[in-house]
Amino acid sequence: MKHMKRWSVLLLFLAAGIPLYAATWHVPGDFPAIQAAIDYAVAGDTIVVSPGTYRENLNIFQKHLDILAEGSAEDTVIASVSQAGSVICLRDTQSKQMVFDGFTITQGTGTPYNGKICGGGIFVRGSSLLIRNCRINDNTAMGSYGTSYSVGVGGGLAGYSSQINIENSEFTGNFASGGNIPETVTGHGGEALGGGLGLFSCQTVLTDTDLTANTVYAGVTCRTDMYDPPMTGVDAYGGAFYVNGGTFASQGGEWSDNLCHGGDTDDNFGGECPGAIGGRSYGGVGWIGDTIHVSIENATIALNTSIAGYGISWY
Repeated sequence: MKHMKRWSVLLLFLAAGIPLYAATWHVPGDFPAIQAAIDYAVAGDTIVVSPGTYRENLNIFQKHLDILAEGSAEDTVIASVSQAGSVICLRDTQSKQMVFDGFTITQGTGTPYNGKICGGGIFVRGSSLLIRNCRINDNTAMGSYGTSYSVGVGGGLAGYSSQINIENSEFTGNFASGGNIPETVTGHGGEALGGGLGLFSCQTVLTDTDLTANTVYAGVTCRTDMYDPPMTGVDAYGGAFYVNGGTFASQGGEWSDNLCHGGDTDDNFGGECPGAIGGRSYGGVGWIGDTIHVSIENATIALNTSIAGYGISWY
């Protein structure tokens, strides 16, 4: 009878898809690429990545894993293939926490979502994510005129309805911009939200994380006929971060040299544009709105720039 009970429990676990033993996989020892290891692994497994540069765009769906660099972020780099899409795209892993530890994440260009280009380095939706000892550097999220995605959000990371913890990491040199109107068209450019981070309805905690030299720049607004009325440029929000809804807490870290620049206005018929107003800039460091709880402690905040705007904007 005892043996029958034991086999019954085992069958229940297998039927539910619950692994009895978590496995550890090595890249490139067991798999030549990180995505290959992700595809093979089951929830709860660990993937250990040897030093090197891996040109990949990682997609993770409904699976929580620990992905760990064997070395440091300086010598373990994940770079987007041909700068096409977010370096890491994580969706619907809310039940358990996903971990990335010890990587440089770079050269990503974002994921189209909800009318925006989101998360050049990392795009997170409906998930729980821990980023530790990582460098998220030199990624872009650039909206495009003439498409359904004219707004750029979160050059380094964009998150929607997620739990995001970031520890001992840096976001440097990331860029988010709205789409620019071409010279032959009269119209407004796209908004830009969060040079480093763009967060919507997330529970976010930063610990000893630096946000430096990130830029948010709204798209250019143009008119092509001198008889058109002067146009007002579109707005930009949060050089380092944009937080809309949810909660946001930060302990330690340096936030410096970030830039928020509203969209320029341009005449393309050879004349000046009297009365035109450039787009407003809300927060050289950040923009926070409709947020339930905000806590910022022991941060060094210096040398951030907002063109015709403010350091941190609260709504």
